[in-house]
Amino acid sequence: MKICIITSHYLPHIGGVELATYNLANELIKFGHEVHIITPKFSNYNEIDDGGIILHRLFVPGYLSGKKWFSVLTAWLFMFKVIKCIKHIRPDVIHVQNITNSIPSYIASCRYNIPYLICINGNLELMGYFLPYFLKKYWPKLPYLKHANAIVTLTPEMVTEFTLDLKRDLVLIPTGVDIGKFSPIERTETSLLSNLILLTVCRLDDKKGIEYAIESMITIKSKFSNVKLLIVGDGEYRKYLEQLVIKWNLSKEVEFIGSVLNSEINQYYRKADVFLLPSLFEGYPLVLLEAMSCGLPIISTPVSIAPEIINTWNNGYIVPFKSASAIADAVIAILSDRSKCKEFGINSFNASKTVLTWRDVAKKYEQLYQDIII
Repeated sequence: MKICIITSHYLPHIGGVELATYNLANELIKFGHEVHIITPKFSNYNEIDDGGIILHRLFVPGYLSGKKWFSVLTAWLFMFKVIKCIKHIRPDVIHVQNITNSIPSYIASCRYNIPYLICINGNLELMGYFLPYFLKKYWPKLPYLKHANAIVTLTPEMVTEFTLDLKRDLVLIPTGVDIGKFSPIERTETSLLSNLILLTVCRLDDKKGIEYAIESMITIKSKFSNVKLLIVGDGEYRKYLEQLVIKWNLSKEVEFIGSVLNSEINQYYRKADVFLLPSLFEGYPLVLLEAMSCGLPIISTPVSIAPEIINTWNNGYIVPFKSASAIADAVIAILSDRSKCKEFGINSFNASKTVLTWRDVAKKYEQLYQDIII
């Protein structure tokens, strides 16, 4: 089968959709399929080894930057290039990551009779210019949604919500985790005493709540002299966050790692003691699954699957949105009790065993592709 995946961002840009696209594509290749990924080209991106993926980076000057009217213009230009690329590839099926990319897929489907599915990875209200919220009652009539051969999303809650919004059935396929790559290591008592590491992994934007994790360090450092917050990821919000670190005199306690290669990200999970997910919104947080697979206690806001996992498996604490004090209290409670920290870590690892592997996820998509091709 020749499969084409369209995504607005791809590695080395770090995010849940980017990592999901990479892992899904690699598993599909292992099944013997030919996988093409179409994505914008950004001048500061270095090429990566994609292990057999055929990557089509399409350059559009100023893509998704600048003033609103200019962003819309560049988005349409990218879509035009996507249609031409699909014509060249002539895939058997098109897999669209999020709704905006469904427009060129719909046009290509009409022209070349290629079936396509849409995977919705986040909140419909945040899908941009091509799913305007003020036209919500008309969403079910939008042709690129109405005529999609299938629409997939990631959690039962998202299926229920989006079914009402889009007035059509949705398919549930959760995100997976690479349990071979993400696994815990035994840490010595000496290392536990010398360093206490808090970790967060995300794209740095205003929806991730990182400023509250940083602010929590003001209280945490008063209790532990050897604690450090590692922030893995990059984005347009980084400069603002760095200014907060300076303002609150936390340069010794907070370190910005920046973007990390996908092949190296597991090293940061393995050196951490606690994983923080202070987000204001998440679709299906892949980083949460990776942290659990590495046996980390979890501190999270009540986003996505986090409350269900933590309440079911007792592997950490749920904290309110935008509360640095609650994050600090949770961190102090875990780090002050090594037996509790160890218990939460074991429970996280056990919980991760119930999550689908990427091979499982790829099998579900493979069957869905076959169903819509027929």
